[in-house]
Amino acid sequence: MTHRLAHHFKMSQMLQRSSVFSMVNLYNSTFMGDRAPPLFTPQQSFFPRMSAEVCKDGMDVDTLMFNYTSRGKVLIVPSSGLDRVRYNDAKKECSSWIAAEGTAHKNHSCGLCTCITYSEEDNNHSVVRAVVTDGLTIGHWRCSASAAQLEKLAKESGHPAPDGPCRRTLDTVRSRYCSFHQPFLEGICQAQPCIEPALANKKTCGLQSHQDAAKKFGARVNSNFQLHSILNRPGSNCPSRRAVGGN
Repeated sequence: MTHRLAHHFKMSQMLQRSSVFSMVNLYNSTFMGDRAPPLFTPQQSFFPRMSAEVCKDGMDVDTLMFNYTSRGKVLIVPSSGLDRVRYNDAKKECSSWIAAEGTAHKNHSCGLCTCITYSEEDNNHSVVRAVVTDGLTIGHWRCSASAAQLEKLAKESGHPAPDGPCRRTLDTVRSRYCSFHQPFLEGICQAQPCIEPALANKKTCGLQSHQDAAKKFGARVNSNFQLHSILNRPGSNCPSRRAVGGN
């Protein structure tokens, strides 16, 4: 299966919600029809007609090879066993990497995937975001420990540098670090990838650029909440009047 054909199948699933059964039938009826399959050698053991298993395995292998190649790694799978089993370890590693690194669409935010709610009981705002990924739904946010911070912790403890970011889940949606790294990093500057200690009762170190970045971020958060309050004032959600057309 070529990359172009695998991409066509995956787009058919995403945009048309086509099943593997339907895609295979469409491919065979379009390219094979009622004609006899060509024989390259009299002893050949394969046929050009596609099966559902070949379609699924081809899309899996194409996705895995693309992911591993983009990371500069070589895809290695067992040479024996059922295809639905021998790709499992590679799929788990690929899924773990996507969950940790996210995708190009991870930071997308619009009115359809972001909802700001207000609770009168505790006078707090809450933000609900939908995370968009390429085929995987992430139900949690990972630890925010940067690579530089993890390398510093590993060096101080005499351990080798970690391969990639921390993949531990957060205890709550308001947590910044996982329960393991929280005791070590709670007093570190939050401007990534700074590893300097934060000032007393501050979120950043004494570097002016880091303090300015923290103020800018805080102002953006406050402006979002103020905009939400304005849009939810009494009468702001009234339906607009329909235009009356004239002659």
